[in-house]
Amino acid sequence: MATPMRTRTTATATTRTRTRTRTRTTMRTTRARARTARDREDDS
Repeated sequence: MATPMRTRTTATATTRTRTRTRTRTTMRTTRARARTARDREDDS
């Protein structure tokens, strides 16, 4: 009974890590895109 629970916890932790990484990447991309738009506004 303890083994399935441990496996489930590991799977949840892996999913959580993957989600956190994806969120961080998305945040970085969004920030870069916003910075590019701001630079373009300054040029015009």
